[in-house]
Amino acid sequence: MPEHSSQILRARSLQTPGFRGVARAMRQHLVMARITLAALLVAAGAAATLPGAAAPPCGSWEIEYALRANLKLTDTPLGQGDGVVQIGPGRVVLRFEDRGGSPGGAVQMRRYEMRDHFTVKTRTLFWNTVVENDTKTRATPDDKGVAASGVMNKQELVWSTPVRGYRVDGKITCTGSLCGKFGAPPAGTTEIHIGPNPVQFSSFGFGPDLKRLTMPYTFVTKTKMPKQTSYVELKGNEVRRTCLPP
Repeated sequence: MPEHSSQILRARSLQTPGFRGVARAMRQHLVMARITLAALLVAAGAAATLPGAAAPPCGSWEIEYALRANLKLTDTPLGQGDGVVQIGPGRVVLRFEDRGGSPGGAVQMRRYEMRDHFTVKTRTLFWNTVVENDTKTRATPDDKGVAASGVMNKQELVWSTPVRGYRVDGKITCTGSLCGKFGAPPAGTTEIHIGPNPVQFSSFGFGPDLKRLTMPYTFVTKTKMPKQTSYVELKGNEVRRTCLPP
């Protein structure tokens, strides 16, 4: 049969009532399948938002706290800088195990940082000096992102390891007659780098639902220039809580 004749026959066969009926039925079946799939997706989404629908489980909880702190200074040159100054803001990020849908159990410190900006003024019969401290303190997590580890004991977090890589970086500016003497920083602006060193934090105490935390005065650094011993007291409030999947 000539090729053009076979093409004409195929074209005519596509126009026969029987073939058109089959094609129409296939199209209707495809449309109904799409409608059914869309309805199932909508129903699944609605079920996920229904009151009482089961929420996905949490493998752990990550809570970030905004920090403010008091820094107590002792052993300063001639005792002229001894006292308590306010520092901050800062933040700490803690990762808790999930215990029955709530944070608890083992805890990891994932991040710690604090801005240390304060000024100490000394005015005596012989000395008139102003020291401005503009530094930042932070922890250095390991390759798994952990800076310290501990365990919850009721409303208290007891640290089982020191804070890893505790360091202070920034600058100190000294103006006045005491600069460069008795362990005071030299006149002008000096870069300062302390650490990194391990620092053992005191236990964190928590309020109801872990919304607030406190840490009593804890020794953190002792330096020869500037000559001083430092203790920090922490207070924090929760700003973010995230449920992490298992």
